[in-house]
Amino acid sequence: MVTKVSIAQLQALVAIVEQGSFSAAGRQLGIAQSAISRNINELESRLRSAVFQREGRAARLTDEGARVAELSRDALRQWRVICEEFAEPTLLHRTLRMGITEIAAQTWLPRFMTAFRAAFPWVQLQLEVSAMASELVEKVQRGQLELVMVSDAGDRSDVTVLPLGLMKCGWYCRPDFQAPQRALPLDELMRFPLVMQDHASAAGRLVLQWLESHAVLPANALYANSFAALGGMTVAGLGIGCLPCAVAHELVERGLVREIKTSPKMPPMRYVTVLRSDQGTPFLSRVAELAADVCDYNLRYQEAG
Repeated sequence: MVTKVSIAQLQALVAIVEQGSFSAAGRQLGIAQSAISRNINELESRLRSAVFQREGRAARLTDEGARVAELSRDALRQWRVICEEFAEPTLLHRTLRMGITEIAAQTWLPRFMTAFRAAFPWVQLQLEVSAMASELVEKVQRGQLELVMVSDAGDRSDVTVLPLGLMKCGWYCRPDFQAPQRALPLDELMRFPLVMQDHASAAGRLVLQWLESHAVLPANALYANSFAALGGMTVAGLGIGCLPCAVAHELVERGLVREIKTSPKMPPMRYVTVLRSDQGTPFLSRVAELAADVCDYNLRYQEAG
């Protein structure tokens, strides 16, 4: 009869599978690699079966180990649901691994952190900021992040996508850039050099898809996947930049750029919260709701209010 398989042992197993090594699993769980090894040895002793192959340095599951890992994920999710369903939010102790894109860090992150600390004072936030939404979503799929806030989740069946907010974007250039003051049809806009994100960026992909839906594409474009870099390139006069209004507002106020209106106007960009479909818990749902309540992608460096 199998007895005394602990939560710590199951956590160690799942962390190794998701992170790819014992040392990386230790970093994720905040414990020493020796503790990870001890938990796995104890788990194998309790199960009377090896869960990892002992050949080479890579952490490869045995057939039995793969099945145990699958069941462990389910068991840990149910354990988290029990803890989070009945725990007072202000007393909840855990670590949250969350990812956001650059524009969130530049806009609503300060306000979110104030609300998050008030709601979950004992939860430690491990935050990852990336310019690439696809990288963040892939880390959710691999279990390295629990939820992320991005502009596009792609067509993935293994994730849950929740509405978050809208980001307004526009076209901007230096005040002395040789472009008409009137609103430009999109085909005329495409004749100018453009500064924008490319297909590798979710935001850039959405803009390019919108242009393509109107039967136009840039003839001459410079690409960068950082909104801060795009702002600098636009101020430098390298072209008409596609910028979030949150980034452009300060540049307009300082007289560094002016807006180029277009016909039709670019629609707002939809942002979403993404989490793995098999990892949803009451706590993650509350975090997603909190983010949706406070986020505003159209104003820089928001404070609580």
